[in-house]
Amino acid sequence: MEQHLFYSTCYCGHLEIVRLLLNDNRIDVNKPNIYDETPLYIACQEGHIDIVKVLLNDQRVVDMNKVTQAGQTSFLIACQNGYIDIVKYLLVSRREEVDINQKDNDGKTGLDWVRERGGEEEDSLVELLKSFQRNQNETRTILRKQLDLPGNLFSFILFFIDLFFNHLFVITLLYLCISFFFLKETKLKRRILNLKRII
Repeated sequence: MEQHLFYSTCYCGHLEIVRLLLNDNRIDVNKPNIYDETPLYIACQEGHIDIVKVLLNDQRVVDMNKVTQAGQTSFLIACQNGYIDIVKYLLVSRREEVDINQKDNDGKTGLDWVRERGGEEEDSLVELLKSFQRNQNETRTILRKQLDLPGNLFSFILFFIDLFFNHLFVITLLYLCISFFFLKETKLKRRILNLKRII
């Protein structure tokens, strides 16, 4: 039941519900439906870029190149439907290499579908895919800048800064609580001493 709800929310683009369901341990983010379509594939097919981003950031999503019964991958369907920004995010994702040469049951690759669609945006995507074929690392670096995504080293540094400040915050909070406790205790002792003097 929960798994069907997860497919439906990815299909319909309900971002907040997808986020909520990702916290449910019963959800298998890689489990395909009866057509071998994963939740990532469904979000790519429907053009829900925010859901694609959330799924790509979830470390449990492991199979970006899962092939459906139609011979398509998440990358291929995004190309076929002309979702250029989704294609860019899939190319930038470093968790596994995107298979841009996968052919569907019609014998077409993502690049073939983009060429068939035509248009200005598609022409720029054709150039992007050719560039990716020539030099993946360079193309990823360019895409990261375009999409305002940090590079790997920058992400690593940000992680440790965040970790440091979170720990610093906790330590500061503990210090304040302990100080407050001792301050109260000290004031209480003074009052008791003052009462003893009066008595």
